Amino acid sequence: MEHKSHDDTTQRIDLTSELLCICNNILTRSLPCCVLQRGSIDDVGRVVPKILSYDSFGQCLKLHKEWLQNSIKNFIIRSKNENNSKREKKNCVAARYDRFDDDDIVIAYISGNSPDMLLSVLACTCSTLKPAIPALLNTRWTPSEMIASLKSTKDNVYDAAKKKKRRQIYTILLHDSSPLLENTAHQVSIGLRKVHNQHNTCCLPIPLFSQTYSVAQSPTYIYHPPTNDSDNIVLQRCMRTYQGKASKNDAIILFTSGTTGGVKGVRLSDRALLVQALAKNYEPCGYSAATAMLATTVPLFHVGGLSSFIAVLLAKGRLIFPARDGVYTSNNSTRNRENNSKRNTFQVQDISKSLQDTFLPANTLVVVPAMLVSFFSDNINNNMMRQKQQQQQFLKTRLILIGGQSVSNKILEQTRQTFPNARIVQTYACTEAASSLTFLSLAEYDPSKYTNNGIDSHILSTKKPLHLTGDCVGIPPSHIELRLYPRKSSSQNTLATTVVEPILNPYELGLIATKGSHVMNGYWQRGNMKNNNMNSINNNNRWFLSNDLGFWDEQGMLYFGGRAKDVIRTGGETVLSQEVERVIQLVC
Repeated sequence: MEHKSHDDTTQRIDLTSELLCICNNILTRSLPCCVLQRGSIDDVGRVVPKILSYDSFGQCLKLHKEWLQNSIKNFIIRSKNENNSKREKKNCVAARYDRFDDDDIVIAYISGNSPDMLLSVLACTCSTLKPAIPALLNTRWTPSEMIASLKSTKDNVYDAAKKKKRRQIYTILLHDSSPLLENTAHQVSIGLRKVHNQHNTCCLPIPLFSQTYSVAQSPTYIYHPPTNDSDNIVLQRCMRTYQGKASKNDAIILFTSGTTGGVKGVRLSDRALLVQALAKNYEPCGYSAATAMLATTVPLFHVGGLSSFIAVLLAKGRLIFPARDGVYTSNNSTRNRENNSKRNTFQVQDISKSLQDTFLPANTLVVVPAMLVSFFSDNINNNMMRQKQQQQQFLKTRLILIGGQSVSNKILEQTRQTFPNARIVQTYACTEAASSLTFLSLAEYDPSKYTNNGIDSHILSTKKPLHLTGDCVGIPPSHIELRLYPRKSSSQNTLATTVVEPILNPYELGLIATKGSHVMNGYWQRGNMKNNNMNSINNNNRWFLSNDLGFWDEQGMLYFGGRAKDVIRTGGETVLSQEVERVIQLVC
Protein backbone atom coordinates (compact mmCIF):
# COMPACT_ATOMS: atom_id res chain seq x y z
CA MET A 1 0.00 0.00 0.00
CA GLU A 2 1.33 3.36 -0.97
CA HIS A 3 0.34 5.26 2.14
CA LYS A 4 1.20 2.78 4.88
CA SER A 5 4.48 2.53 6.72
CA HIS A 6 5.53 -1.05 7.37
CA ASP A 7 6.69 -0.46 10.93
CA ASP A 8 3.36 0.98 12.13
CA THR A 9 1.27 -2.16 12.60
CA THR A 10 0.78 -1.62 16.32
CA GLN A 11 -0.55 1.92 16.04
CA ARG A 12 -4.32 2.18 16.39
CA ILE A 13 -5.45 5.76 17.11
CA ASP A 14 -6.44 7.75 14.06
CA LEU A 15 -7.99 11.20 13.77
CA THR A 16 -11.48 9.98 12.86
CA SER A 17 -11.77 7.47 15.69
CA GLU A 18 -10.56 10.04 18.22
CA LEU A 19 -13.17 12.58 17.11
CA LEU A 20 -15.91 9.95 17.20
CA CYS A 21 -14.98 9.17 20.80
CA ILE A 22 -15.43 12.85 21.66
CA CYS A 23 -18.76 13.01 19.84
CA ASN A 24 -20.04 9.94 21.70
CA ASN A 25 -18.98 11.20 25.14
CA ILE A 26 -22.02 11.71 27.38
CA LEU A 27 -20.71 15.12 28.54
CA THR A 28 -20.09 16.30 24.98
CA ARG A 29 -22.92 14.92 22.85
CA SER A 30 -25.39 17.75 23.42
CA LEU A 31 -22.86 20.59 23.03
CA PRO A 32 -23.04 22.72 19.86
CA CYS A 33 -20.26 21.79 17.43
CA CYS A 34 -21.02 23.72 14.22
CA VAL A 35 -23.16 26.85 14.31
CA LEU A 36 -24.70 28.39 11.19
CA GLN A 37 -25.45 31.92 12.38
CA ARG A 38 -28.89 33.23 11.34
CA GLY A 39 -29.49 29.89 9.67
CA SER A 40 -33.28 29.78 10.00
CA ILE A 41 -36.42 31.61 11.16
CA ASP A 42 -38.30 30.25 14.17
CA ASP A 43 -42.07 30.18 14.81
CA VAL A 44 -42.19 33.73 16.15
CA GLY A 45 -40.24 35.19 13.23
CA ARG A 46 -36.83 35.46 14.90
CA VAL A 47 -33.72 34.71 12.90
CA VAL A 48 -32.00 31.95 14.88
CA PRO A 49 -28.92 29.78 14.31
CA LYS A 50 -28.95 26.23 13.04
CA ILE A 51 -26.87 24.07 15.33
CA LEU A 52 -25.10 20.79 14.65
CA SER A 53 -24.44 19.12 18.01
CA TYR A 54 -21.43 16.90 18.67
CA ASP A 55 -23.70 13.87 18.60
CA SER A 56 -25.03 14.91 15.17
CA PHE A 57 -21.50 15.76 14.03
CA GLY A 58 -20.49 12.18 14.81
CA GLN A 59 -23.49 10.83 12.90
CA CYS A 60 -22.63 12.97 9.88
CA LEU A 61 -19.00 11.86 10.09
CA LYS A 62 -20.12 8.24 9.80
CA LEU A 63 -22.43 9.10 6.87
CA HIS A 64 -19.60 10.85 5.00
CA LYS A 65 -17.32 7.89 5.63
CA GLU A 66 -19.92 5.46 4.29
CA TRP A 67 -20.62 7.71 1.29
CA LEU A 68 -16.90 7.94 0.48
CA GLN A 69 -16.50 4.19 0.77
CA ASN A 70 -19.37 3.55 -1.64
CA SER A 71 -18.27 6.29 -4.03
CA ILE A 72 -14.73 4.90 -4.23
CA LYS A 73 -16.03 1.38 -4.71
CA ASN A 74 -18.49 2.31 -7.45
CA PHE A 75 -15.99 4.51 -9.25
CA ILE A 76 -13.27 1.84 -9.29
CA ILE A 77 -15.67 -0.86 -10.49
CA ARG A 78 -16.99 1.41 -13.23
CA SER A 79 -13.48 2.43 -14.31
CA LYS A 80 -12.20 -1.15 -14.40
CA ASN A 81 -15.18 -2.29 -16.41
CA GLU A 82 -14.64 0.54 -18.89
CA ASN A 83 -10.94 -0.29 -19.17
CA ASN A 84 -11.72 -3.98 -19.63
CA SER A 85 -14.25 -3.22 -22.35
CA LYS A 86 -11.64 -1.23 -24.23
CA ARG A 87 -9.12 -4.06 -24.07
CA GLU A 88 -11.46 -6.98 -24.52
CA LYS A 89 -14.64 -6.22 -26.39
CA LYS A 90 -15.50 -9.90 -26.21
CA ASN A 91 -15.75 -12.16 -23.16
CA CYS A 92 -15.39 -9.23 -20.77
CA VAL A 93 -15.60 -10.19 -17.10
CA ALA A 94 -17.00 -7.57 -14.71
CA ALA A 95 -14.45 -6.02 -12.41
CA ARG A 96 -14.51 -6.88 -8.73
CA TYR A 97 -13.78 -4.72 -5.76
CA ASP A 98 -12.30 -7.45 -3.58
CA ARG A 99 -8.88 -5.82 -3.32
CA PHE A 100 -7.52 -2.41 -4.24
CA ASP A 101 -4.59 -2.07 -1.82
CA ASP A 102 -2.17 -1.67 -4.69
CA ASP A 103 -4.12 1.09 -6.43
CA ASP A 104 -3.26 4.79 -6.31
CA ILE A 105 -6.41 6.55 -5.03
CA VAL A 106 -6.59 10.27 -4.23
CA ILE A 107 -9.66 12.18 -3.05
CA ALA A 108 -8.94 15.77 -4.11
CA TYR A 109 -10.97 18.56 -2.48
CA ILE A 110 -11.74 21.79 -4.34
CA SER A 111 -14.03 23.56 -1.90
CA GLY A 112 -14.49 26.49 0.44
CA ASN A 113 -14.88 26.01 4.17
CA SER A 114 -18.18 24.48 5.24
CA PRO A 115 -19.35 21.94 7.83
CA ASP A 116 -19.68 19.19 5.22
CA MET A 117 -16.32 19.94 3.64
CA LEU A 118 -14.74 19.53 7.09
CA LEU A 119 -16.74 16.35 7.78
CA SER A 120 -15.80 14.82 4.45
CA VAL A 121 -12.09 15.56 4.86
CA LEU A 122 -12.03 14.12 8.38
CA ALA A 123 -13.91 11.02 7.25
CA CYS A 124 -11.47 10.55 4.37
CA THR A 125 -8.52 10.34 6.78
CA CYS A 126 -10.03 7.17 8.29
CA SER A 127 -7.68 4.19 8.11
CA THR A 128 -10.43 1.91 6.75
CA LEU A 129 -10.50 3.93 3.52
CA LYS A 130 -6.81 3.36 2.76
CA PRO A 131 -5.08 3.45 0.36
CA ALA A 132 -7.37 6.37 -0.57
CA ILE A 133 -5.98 9.60 0.85
CA PRO A 134 -7.39 13.16 0.86
CA ALA A 135 -5.50 15.96 -0.88
CA LEU A 136 -6.65 19.52 -0.18
CA LEU A 137 -6.16 21.83 -3.16
CA ASN A 138 -5.76 25.58 -2.96
CA THR A 139 -8.94 27.04 -4.49
CA ARG A 140 -6.97 30.07 -5.67
CA TRP A 141 -4.86 27.91 -7.98
CA THR A 142 -5.50 27.71 -11.69
CA PRO A 143 -6.63 24.35 -13.15
CA SER A 144 -3.11 23.91 -14.58
CA GLU A 145 -1.56 24.27 -11.12
CA MET A 146 -4.02 21.75 -9.69
CA ILE A 147 -3.23 19.29 -12.48
CA ALA A 148 0.49 19.67 -11.84
CA SER A 149 -0.01 18.88 -8.14
CA LEU A 150 -2.08 15.72 -8.79
CA LYS A 151 -0.42 14.12 -11.81
CA SER A 152 1.62 10.97 -11.36
CA THR A 153 5.40 11.36 -11.40
CA LYS A 154 6.06 7.73 -12.31
CA ASP A 155 4.76 5.18 -14.78
CA ASN A 156 3.08 3.30 -11.89
CA VAL A 157 4.72 -0.03 -12.61
CA TYR A 158 5.79 -2.15 -9.64
CA ASP A 159 8.68 -3.96 -11.24
CA ALA A 160 9.15 -3.84 -14.98
CA ALA A 161 11.75 -6.61 -14.90
CA LYS A 162 9.37 -9.04 -13.19
CA LYS A 163 6.45 -7.83 -15.31
CA LYS A 164 4.16 -7.26 -12.36
CA LYS A 165 0.83 -5.56 -12.96
CA ARG A 166 0.53 -1.88 -13.60
CA ARG A 167 -0.94 0.11 -10.75
CA GLN A 168 -4.20 1.89 -11.46
CA ILE A 169 -4.49 5.65 -10.87
CA TYR A 170 -7.75 7.08 -9.56
CA THR A 171 -8.61 10.66 -8.66
CA ILE A 172 -12.03 11.67 -7.33
CA LEU A 173 -12.48 15.46 -7.34
CA LEU A 174 -14.96 16.65 -4.72
CA HIS A 175 -16.35 20.19 -4.99
CA ASP A 176 -18.91 22.31 -3.11
CA SER A 177 -21.27 22.77 -6.10
CA SER A 178 -20.41 26.44 -6.55
CA PRO A 179 -20.36 27.12 -10.31
CA LEU A 180 -16.76 28.35 -10.30
CA LEU A 181 -15.25 25.43 -8.36
CA GLU A 182 -17.45 22.83 -10.05
CA ASN A 183 -16.20 24.06 -13.43
CA THR A 184 -12.63 24.04 -12.12
CA ALA A 185 -13.02 20.44 -10.95
CA HIS A 186 -14.19 19.33 -14.41
CA GLN A 187 -11.26 21.12 -16.08
CA VAL A 188 -8.82 19.39 -13.73
CA SER A 189 -10.48 16.02 -14.40
CA ILE A 190 -10.11 16.42 -18.16
CA GLY A 191 -6.55 17.72 -17.82
CA LEU A 192 -5.39 14.77 -15.72
CA ARG A 193 -6.70 12.30 -18.30
CA LYS A 194 -4.85 14.19 -21.05
CA VAL A 195 -1.58 14.01 -19.11
CA HIS A 196 -1.95 10.25 -18.52
CA ASN A 197 -4.50 8.30 -20.55
CA GLN A 198 -4.66 5.62 -17.84
CA HIS A 199 -5.60 8.17 -15.19
CA ASN A 200 -9.21 7.53 -14.11
CA THR A 201 -11.02 10.63 -12.84
CA CYS A 202 -14.48 11.77 -11.85
CA CYS A 203 -16.12 14.81 -10.24
CA LEU A 204 -18.70 14.67 -7.45
CA PRO A 205 -20.37 17.26 -5.20
CA ILE A 206 -19.77 16.98 -1.47
CA PRO A 207 -23.03 15.70 0.07
CA LEU A 208 -24.76 18.02 2.54
CA PHE A 209 -25.52 15.63 5.38
CA SER A 210 -25.11 18.36 8.00
CA GLN A 211 -28.15 20.23 6.69
CA THR A 212 -30.37 17.30 7.60
CA TYR A 213 -28.98 17.02 11.12
CA SER A 214 -28.68 20.76 11.91
CA VAL A 215 -31.47 22.00 14.18
CA ALA A 216 -32.80 25.56 14.24
CA GLN A 217 -32.98 26.69 17.83
CA SER A 218 -32.65 29.70 20.08
CA PRO A 219 -30.04 28.72 22.67
CA THR A 220 -30.68 30.17 26.11
CA TYR A 221 -28.01 28.27 27.97
CA ILE A 222 -25.05 26.21 26.83
CA TYR A 223 -23.46 23.74 29.20
CA HIS A 224 -19.66 23.78 29.33
CA PRO A 225 -17.75 20.92 30.96
CA PRO A 226 -16.11 22.21 34.17
CA THR A 227 -12.53 23.42 33.94
CA ASN A 228 -10.02 23.21 36.78
CA ASP A 229 -6.34 22.91 37.53
CA SER A 230 -6.30 19.25 36.50
CA ASP A 231 -6.98 20.18 32.86
CA ASN A 232 -3.29 20.66 32.16
CA ILE A 233 -2.56 17.20 33.56
CA VAL A 234 -5.24 15.75 31.29
CA LEU A 235 -3.72 17.54 28.29
CA GLN A 236 -0.25 16.23 29.10
CA ARG A 237 -1.57 12.68 29.43
CA CYS A 238 -3.41 13.06 26.12
CA MET A 239 -0.27 14.41 24.43
CA ARG A 240 1.76 11.40 25.58
CA THR A 241 -0.96 9.08 24.29
CA TYR A 242 -0.98 10.73 20.86
CA GLN A 243 2.80 10.70 20.64
CA GLY A 244 3.02 7.03 21.58
CA LYS A 245 -0.11 5.46 20.10
CA ALA A 246 -1.43 7.63 17.28
CA SER A 247 -0.95 6.31 13.76
CA LYS A 248 2.17 7.33 11.88
CA ASN A 249 0.56 6.48 8.53
CA ASP A 250 -0.14 9.21 6.02
CA ALA A 251 -3.52 10.79 6.83
CA ILE A 252 -3.67 13.75 4.47
CA ILE A 253 -1.81 15.62 1.75
CA LEU A 254 -1.44 19.40 2.07
CA PHE A 255 0.46 21.51 -0.41
CA THR A 256 3.14 24.10 0.12
CA SER A 257 5.22 26.12 -2.30
CA GLY A 258 7.91 26.77 0.30
CA THR A 259 10.88 28.67 -1.12
CA THR A 260 11.86 26.31 -3.92
CA GLY A 261 9.42 27.71 -6.46
CA GLY A 262 7.36 24.58 -7.06
CA VAL A 263 4.28 23.17 -5.34
CA LYS A 264 5.09 20.25 -3.04
CA GLY A 265 2.70 17.79 -1.41
CA VAL A 266 3.33 17.29 2.30
CA ARG A 267 2.45 13.91 3.82
CA LEU A 268 1.07 14.45 7.32
CA SER A 269 0.20 11.60 9.71
CA ASP A 270 -2.65 11.28 12.21
CA ARG A 271 -0.05 11.67 14.94
CA ALA A 272 1.29 14.94 13.56
CA LEU A 273 -2.19 16.40 13.14
CA LEU A 274 -3.31 15.36 16.63
CA VAL A 275 -0.28 16.56 18.60
CA GLN A 276 -0.16 19.92 16.81
CA ALA A 277 -3.89 20.52 17.25
CA LEU A 278 -3.70 19.56 20.92
CA ALA A 279 -0.83 22.03 21.42
CA LYS A 280 -3.30 24.86 20.79
CA ASN A 281 -5.31 23.73 23.83
CA TYR A 282 -2.34 24.63 26.03
CA GLU A 283 -1.46 28.21 26.94
CA PRO A 284 -1.05 30.74 25.46
CA CYS A 285 -3.85 29.83 23.01
CA GLY A 286 -5.92 27.90 25.53
CA TYR A 287 -8.65 26.50 23.28
CA SER A 288 -11.44 25.11 25.45
CA ALA A 289 -15.13 24.18 25.44
CA ALA A 290 -15.85 27.92 25.64
CA THR A 291 -14.02 28.56 22.34
CA ALA A 292 -16.22 29.72 19.45
CA MET A 293 -13.95 30.09 16.41
CA LEU A 294 -14.96 31.94 13.26
CA ALA A 295 -14.59 29.21 10.64
CA THR A 296 -14.18 31.18 7.42
CA THR A 297 -11.05 33.26 7.94
CA VAL A 298 -8.40 30.62 7.24
CA PRO A 299 -9.11 27.96 4.58
CA LEU A 300 -8.92 24.27 5.40
CA PHE A 301 -6.30 23.71 2.69
CA HIS A 302 -3.88 25.78 4.82
CA VAL A 303 -2.28 23.84 7.64
CA GLY A 304 -3.12 26.56 10.16
CA GLY A 305 -6.80 26.38 9.28
CA LEU A 306 -7.00 22.58 9.41
CA SER A 307 -5.06 22.42 12.69
CA SER A 308 -7.25 25.07 14.33
CA PHE A 309 -10.43 23.26 13.26
CA ILE A 310 -9.17 20.02 14.80
CA ALA A 311 -8.02 21.86 17.93
CA VAL A 312 -11.51 23.29 18.49
CA LEU A 313 -13.05 19.82 18.11
CA LEU A 314 -10.55 18.26 20.54
CA ALA A 315 -11.38 21.04 23.03
CA LYS A 316 -15.14 20.45 22.53
CA GLY A 317 -15.57 24.06 21.34
CA ARG A 318 -17.72 25.54 18.57
CA LEU A 319 -17.07 26.34 14.90
CA ILE A 320 -18.98 29.43 13.78
CA PHE A 321 -20.08 29.73 10.15
CA PRO A 322 -21.30 33.30 9.56
CA ALA A 323 -24.63 34.37 8.12
CA ARG A 324 -24.50 35.34 4.45
CA ASP A 325 -27.29 36.28 2.10
CA GLY A 326 -28.09 33.54 -0.39
CA VAL A 327 -25.95 30.83 1.20
CA TYR A 328 -27.98 29.08 3.86
CA THR A 329 -31.35 27.61 3.02
CA SER A 330 -33.90 25.61 4.96
CA ASN A 331 -34.66 23.44 1.92
CA ASN A 332 -32.36 20.45 2.31
CA SER A 333 -33.29 18.97 -1.06
CA THR A 334 -31.89 21.86 -3.07
CA ARG A 335 -28.52 23.57 -3.31
CA ASN A 336 -28.65 27.33 -3.24
CA ARG A 337 -26.30 28.60 -5.92
CA GLU A 338 -27.06 32.28 -5.46
CA ASN A 339 -23.99 34.32 -4.49
CA ASN A 340 -21.94 31.11 -4.46
CA SER A 341 -18.92 32.90 -5.90
CA LYS A 342 -18.33 34.34 -2.42
CA ARG A 343 -19.39 31.24 -0.57
CA ASN A 344 -17.35 30.07 2.40
CA THR A 345 -14.33 32.25 1.65
CA PHE A 346 -13.02 35.11 3.76
CA GLN A 347 -15.15 38.23 3.77
CA VAL A 348 -14.14 41.05 6.07
CA GLN A 349 -17.76 41.72 7.09
CA ASP A 350 -17.89 38.24 8.65
CA ILE A 351 -15.73 39.32 11.57
CA SER A 352 -17.87 42.09 13.02
CA LYS A 353 -21.15 40.30 12.19
CA SER A 354 -20.08 37.05 13.81
CA LEU A 355 -18.60 38.72 16.88
CA GLN A 356 -21.87 40.62 17.44
CA ASP A 357 -24.30 37.77 16.76
CA THR A 358 -27.23 37.80 19.20
CA PHE A 359 -27.35 34.10 20.05
CA LEU A 360 -23.98 32.40 19.52
CA PRO A 361 -21.26 34.94 18.71
CA ALA A 362 -17.72 34.02 17.74
CA ASN A 363 -15.04 34.78 20.32
CA THR A 364 -11.91 33.43 18.61
CA LEU A 365 -10.25 34.64 15.40
CA VAL A 366 -7.49 32.89 13.46
CA VAL A 367 -6.14 35.47 11.01
CA VAL A 368 -3.19 36.78 9.09
CA PRO A 369 -2.17 40.45 9.48
CA ALA A 370 -3.71 41.41 6.12
CA MET A 371 -7.14 40.35 7.43
CA LEU A 372 -6.77 42.63 10.44
CA VAL A 373 -5.79 45.50 8.15
CA SER A 374 -8.93 44.90 6.06
CA PHE A 375 -11.07 44.65 9.19
CA PHE A 376 -9.89 47.96 10.66
CA SER A 377 -10.21 49.67 7.27
CA ASP A 378 -13.75 48.37 6.87
CA ASN A 379 -14.69 49.69 10.31
CA ILE A 380 -13.33 53.13 9.50
CA ASN A 381 -15.32 53.27 6.26
CA ASN A 382 -18.52 52.14 7.93
CA ASN A 383 -21.07 54.96 8.16
CA MET A 384 -22.32 53.85 11.54
CA MET A 385 -18.83 53.89 12.95
CA ARG A 386 -18.28 57.43 11.63
CA GLN A 387 -21.43 58.68 13.33
CA LYS A 388 -20.34 57.29 16.68
CA GLN A 389 -16.95 58.97 16.28
CA GLN A 390 -15.37 56.32 18.50
CA GLN A 391 -13.64 53.02 18.01
CA GLN A 392 -15.88 50.01 18.39
CA GLN A 393 -14.71 47.45 20.92
CA PHE A 394 -15.43 43.73 21.07
CA LEU A 395 -15.29 42.91 24.76
CA LYS A 396 -16.25 39.23 24.53
CA THR A 397 -13.47 38.20 22.14
CA ARG A 398 -11.16 35.73 23.91
CA LEU A 399 -8.35 35.01 21.44
CA ILE A 400 -6.74 36.49 18.32
CA LEU A 401 -4.30 33.96 16.81
CA ILE A 402 -2.08 35.56 14.17
CA GLY A 403 -0.11 33.52 11.64
CA GLY A 404 1.40 33.90 8.20
CA GLN A 405 3.73 36.75 9.11
CA SER A 406 4.43 39.00 12.06
CA VAL A 407 2.03 41.82 12.83
CA SER A 408 3.26 45.43 12.75
CA ASN A 409 3.25 47.56 15.90
CA LYS A 410 0.54 49.79 14.45
CA ILE A 411 -1.83 46.92 13.75
CA LEU A 412 -0.97 45.32 17.09
CA GLU A 413 -1.95 48.50 18.94
CA GLN A 414 -5.23 48.72 17.00
CA THR A 415 -5.92 45.08 17.82
CA ARG A 416 -5.32 45.66 21.53
CA GLN A 417 -7.68 48.65 21.55
CA THR A 418 -10.41 46.88 19.55
CA PHE A 419 -10.19 43.60 21.48
CA PRO A 420 -9.17 44.74 25.00
CA ASN A 421 -9.99 41.42 26.70
CA ALA A 422 -8.49 39.11 24.08
CA ARG A 423 -5.25 37.21 24.23
CA ILE A 424 -3.22 38.11 21.14
CA VAL A 425 -0.91 35.29 20.12
CA GLN A 426 1.66 35.32 17.32
CA THR A 427 2.58 31.95 15.84
CA TYR A 428 5.33 30.75 13.53
CA ALA A 429 4.31 27.69 11.53
CA CYS A 430 5.11 25.63 8.48
CA THR A 431 3.19 22.94 6.61
CA GLU A 432 5.98 20.38 7.02
CA ALA A 433 5.61 20.66 10.80
CA ALA A 434 1.80 20.23 10.70
CA SER A 435 1.25 23.81 11.98
CA SER A 436 2.76 25.99 14.71
CA LEU A 437 6.35 25.59 15.87
CA THR A 438 6.31 28.52 18.32
CA PHE A 439 3.84 30.76 20.15
CA LEU A 440 4.25 34.26 21.54
CA SER A 441 1.67 36.11 23.64
CA LEU A 442 1.68 39.71 22.37
CA ALA A 443 -0.83 41.03 24.90
CA GLU A 444 1.32 40.08 27.88
CA TYR A 445 4.81 39.72 26.45
CA ASP A 446 7.19 39.02 29.31
CA PRO A 447 10.28 36.97 28.41
CA SER A 448 10.79 35.95 32.05
CA LYS A 449 7.49 33.99 31.92
CA TYR A 450 8.80 31.62 29.29
CA THR A 451 11.15 28.69 29.78
CA ASN A 452 13.54 27.36 27.19
CA ASN A 453 11.38 24.35 26.25
CA GLY A 454 13.05 22.43 23.46
CA ILE A 455 15.96 24.90 23.31
CA ASP A 456 19.51 24.03 24.31
CA SER A 457 20.34 25.57 27.69
CA HIS A 458 23.75 26.75 26.39
CA ILE A 459 21.95 29.46 24.41
CA LEU A 460 21.35 31.49 27.56
CA SER A 461 25.06 31.72 28.41
CA THR A 462 26.20 34.56 26.12
CA LYS A 463 25.12 38.21 26.35
CA LYS A 464 26.78 39.85 23.39
CA PRO A 465 24.03 40.85 20.93
CA LEU A 466 24.83 41.72 17.35
CA HIS A 467 23.02 44.26 15.19
CA LEU A 468 20.45 41.94 13.63
CA THR A 469 16.74 42.48 13.10
CA GLY A 470 13.92 39.97 13.05
CA ASP A 471 10.45 39.31 14.40
CA CYS A 472 10.16 37.57 17.76
CA VAL A 473 7.94 34.49 17.40
CA GLY A 474 8.33 33.09 20.91
CA ILE A 475 9.17 29.60 22.07
CA PRO A 476 8.11 26.08 21.07
CA PRO A 477 5.64 23.99 23.09
CA SER A 478 7.15 21.16 25.11
CA HIS A 479 6.69 18.43 22.47
CA ILE A 480 8.72 20.29 19.82
CA GLU A 481 12.49 20.42 19.52
CA LEU A 482 14.05 23.37 17.70
CA ARG A 483 17.59 24.08 16.60
CA LEU A 484 19.44 26.45 14.31
CA TYR A 485 22.02 25.21 11.83
CA PRO A 486 24.48 27.04 9.57
CA ARG A 487 22.97 28.02 6.23
CA LYS A 488 25.19 25.65 4.23
CA SER A 489 24.44 22.63 6.43
CA SER A 490 22.69 20.53 3.82
CA SER A 491 21.22 20.75 0.34
CA GLN A 492 18.45 18.38 1.45
CA ASN A 493 15.55 18.96 3.86
CA THR A 494 16.88 16.49 6.44
CA LEU A 495 20.02 16.54 8.49
CA ALA A 496 21.65 13.92 10.69
CA THR A 497 22.65 15.29 14.10
CA THR A 498 26.19 13.93 13.74
CA VAL A 499 26.94 15.87 10.56
CA VAL A 500 26.86 19.52 11.62
CA GLU A 501 26.97 21.24 15.00
CA PRO A 502 23.97 23.46 15.80
CA ILE A 503 24.20 27.20 16.45
CA LEU A 504 24.16 27.88 20.20
CA ASN A 505 25.13 31.54 20.42
CA PRO A 506 22.43 34.22 20.49
CA TYR A 507 22.01 36.62 17.56
CA GLU A 508 23.70 34.25 15.12
CA LEU A 509 21.61 33.72 12.00
CA GLY A 510 20.90 30.15 10.88
CA LEU A 511 18.36 27.79 9.35
CA ILE A 512 15.49 26.74 11.60
CA ALA A 513 15.31 22.97 12.12
CA THR A 514 12.86 20.84 14.06
CA LYS A 515 12.43 17.24 15.17
CA GLY A 516 9.59 15.31 16.78
CA SER A 517 6.26 13.59 16.32
CA HIS A 518 4.84 16.68 14.59
CA VAL A 519 7.14 16.49 11.55
CA MET A 520 5.81 15.33 8.19
CA ASN A 521 6.45 11.81 6.89
CA GLY A 522 7.99 13.30 3.77
CA TYR A 523 7.16 15.00 0.50
CA TRP A 524 4.56 13.31 -1.68
CA GLN A 525 5.65 11.99 -5.07
CA ARG A 526 2.60 10.48 -6.67
CA GLY A 527 3.37 7.15 -8.25
CA ASN A 528 6.67 6.75 -6.40
CA MET A 529 5.74 3.93 -4.01
CA LYS A 530 9.20 3.59 -2.53
CA ASN A 531 9.28 7.25 -1.51
CA ASN A 532 5.70 7.35 -0.22
CA ASN A 533 6.12 4.18 1.86
CA MET A 534 8.96 5.74 3.83
CA ASN A 535 8.68 7.87 6.94
CA SER A 536 12.37 8.68 6.58
CA ILE A 537 12.42 11.87 8.62
CA ASN A 538 10.67 10.50 11.71
CA ASN A 539 11.93 6.91 11.57
CA ASN A 540 15.57 7.90 11.20
CA ASN A 541 15.29 10.51 13.97
CA ARG A 542 16.59 13.20 11.66
CA TRP A 543 16.06 16.93 11.86
CA PHE A 544 13.83 18.59 9.32
CA LEU A 545 15.76 21.54 7.92
CA SER A 546 13.51 24.38 6.79
CA ASN A 547 14.39 27.21 4.43
CA ASP A 548 13.56 29.77 7.13
CA LEU A 549 16.19 31.88 8.83
CA GLY A 550 16.17 32.66 12.53
CA PHE A 551 18.22 33.48 15.58
CA TRP A 552 17.95 33.22 19.36
CA ASP A 553 18.07 36.09 21.82
CA GLU A 554 19.54 35.92 25.33
CA GLN A 555 16.27 34.65 26.83
CA GLY A 556 16.06 31.76 24.36
CA MET A 557 13.31 33.37 22.31
CA LEU A 558 13.27 32.58 18.59
CA TYR A 559 13.30 35.39 16.04
CA PHE A 560 12.16 34.81 12.47
CA GLY A 561 14.56 36.39 9.99
CA GLY A 562 12.84 35.62 6.69
CA ARG A 563 13.32 33.04 3.98
CA ALA A 564 16.81 31.85 3.15
CA LYS A 565 16.36 32.78 -0.51
CA ASP A 566 14.90 36.21 0.32
CA VAL A 567 18.24 37.65 1.40
CA ILE A 568 19.56 40.67 -0.48
CA ARG A 569 23.27 41.34 -0.92
CA THR A 570 24.03 45.06 -1.28
CA GLY A 571 27.29 46.90 -0.77
CA GLY A 572 28.87 43.79 0.68
CA GLU A 573 26.19 43.59 3.38
CA THR A 574 23.44 41.01 3.95
CA VAL A 575 19.96 42.56 4.18
CA LEU A 576 16.95 40.47 5.20
CA SER A 577 13.68 40.92 3.35
CA GLN A 578 12.02 41.36 6.76
CA GLU A 579 13.99 44.57 7.27
CA VAL A 580 12.83 45.99 3.93
CA GLU A 581 9.20 45.09 4.68
CA ARG A 582 9.43 46.74 8.09
CA VAL A 583 10.68 49.99 6.58
CA ILE A 584 7.88 49.94 4.00
CA GLN A 585 5.31 49.46 6.78
CA LEU A 586 6.71 52.47 8.62
CA VAL A 587 6.54 54.63 5.49
CA CYS A 588 2.98 53.53 4.72
